Amino acid sequence: MDMRQCSHHYCLATKFIDDKLLRTVNHIDGVNQVVLLTDGMDTRPYRLSWPPSTVIFDLSPERVFRSAAEKLAVQKIVIGTSNCADIVWFPPCCCLSWKSSVQQEHHNFSRVGAKIPRNCIFLHVPMEPSGIQQSLRAKGFNGNRPSIWVIQGLPVMTLASFEEVLFSVSNMATNGSFFLGELPAWLAETEIGIKSSTGQWMEKLFMSNGFRVDIIGYDDIARNLGKQLAQGDYKNILFVAEQLQFSDDQMETWRREFQRVEEQGDEEGFEEL
Repeated sequence: MDMRQCSHHYCLATKFIDDKLLRTVNHIDGVNQVVLLTDGMDTRPYRLSWPPSTVIFDLSPERVFRSAAEKLAVQKIVIGTSNCADIVWFPPCCCLSWKSSVQQEHHNFSRVGAKIPRNCIFLHVPMEPSGIQQSLRAKGFNGNRPSIWVIQGLPVMTLASFEEVLFSVSNMATNGSFFLGELPAWLAETEIGIKSSTGQWMEKLFMSNGFRVDIIGYDDIARNLGKQLAQGDYKNILFVAEQLQFSDDQMETWRREFQRVEEQGDEEGFEEL
């Protein structure tokens, strides 16, 4: 994306998330599982330069994802063996200059052909009533390996629905894994009391699920990029969280290992007798 023409909040957030994703998978050993919680139209799997062996899970509504894939099939863009969403979504509050820059980027993206980088895997995981954890495990997600999770665009209808997402991420993400993205600000507004701030609400919510969280200022991103933040209201919260707990799979692995060592010790003691 051409950042020279883009200073809208959503555009800056996307740039920040992209950079954090690539830094993590390129520079932290063992992080090759990427989970994208999206609206079904995220082009990150195709436009980012993923390192070899990256496994990308797109967790999104089935209907939207399939509709996007059908649109791509009609356009006959070469995408190898994977599905692709060749669609650009514009938030309702975005400015015309940002639309123009994204449309140009989208034109370039489509013209060269959308495809997953070599030696990477892209898997779509439908949002099912059975839950995130069961759906991801069915697609091969490994809860004993590090991961990075992104939420941007996923339809969040209630605070309870996001709490369910956060609970699932907490159960599946290993110690040291990251969760980042954007949340609708109204989630905080439903819970914030007179003596509570957005930061305090976020800290309480995430820490209760084992995450240390930081809120990222859009103006800070703009300043670091040498840009002036676009005028206007933008009702999202940009955050980065690090998992401090162990995943359910890690705990189960260690439980089995402890049991094995304990049983082995009992057998050795019996033999000595």
